[in-house]
Amino acid sequence: MNTYSNLKRLPVFTALMGFAALVLRVLLNFFGQDARGLLNDGHILNIAVWAVTGFTAVLVCLIVSRLDGSLKYADNFSPSVSAAVGIFVLAAGIAVTLLTADTWTRLARIRNLAALLTIPALIWVGICRWRGRRPSFLFHALLCLYLTLHSVSHYQAWSSRPQLQDYFFAMAASILMTLFAYYQTAFDVGLGRRRMQLATGLLAAFFCIAALFGGGSAALYLTGAVWTLTNLCRLFPIPKTRKHPVEPPQETGHVSA
Repeated sequence: MNTYSNLKRLPVFTALMGFAALVLRVLLNFFGQDARGLLNDGHILNIAVWAVTGFTAVLVCLIVSRLDGSLKYADNFSPSVSAAVGIFVLAAGIAVTLLTADTWTRLARIRNLAALLTIPALIWVGICRWRGRRPSFLFHALLCLYLTLHSVSHYQAWSSRPQLQDYFFAMAASILMTLFAYYQTAFDVGLGRRRMQLATGLLAAFFCIAALFGGGSAALYLTGAVWTLTNLCRLFPIPKTRKHPVEPPQETGHVSA
């Protein structure tokens, strides 16, 4: 995939592979359990799940490794209605997750507080993407904090499950979403890394879709897949040597009159 038309298909390909992994996981849980109710590691469907996962991860990394280019914010993010909608969708997903979240532990309460702060922050980021303005790094940093707390607060439940497939896809989705938010934050302060942003975003989408079965937090993963696929930086790189006008002004969160 070294042409622009092929690169445009990369997010669609990643999503389709995520759905393939999801379907295989569902079929495995229906047809691949042994007498004890545990998944059969040697079952053809189990092998297929890991084959699809490995193939997607390797292919995405190989393609993205060639996509070096300008790291300027304006060269990678143009005004985008679809990106803004993807951000609003994620804000809605976090709201649904918050409404159904537990509050039994102190960490869960801190995570839920971070969610309350993240939702309006995302709404502002979506407005900025709609306008083609660079948001303050604080807004994506809040999202990064929330996703980190989400991962940490679920780690005990994940690690208590006896089979890798019971938690691996959900855990990978959460971690990759966090990394994607981090690289979004890096672009906001002029320290963006194209290849890392693309790799974490595409793989986060794959794992979010694959995690929709049996991983919990389905609203977060479904909307997270939409968010990552619609907020990738420019796929076809602009050369670093390209002369460029002054960077767009950074939004501070205040709306001018």
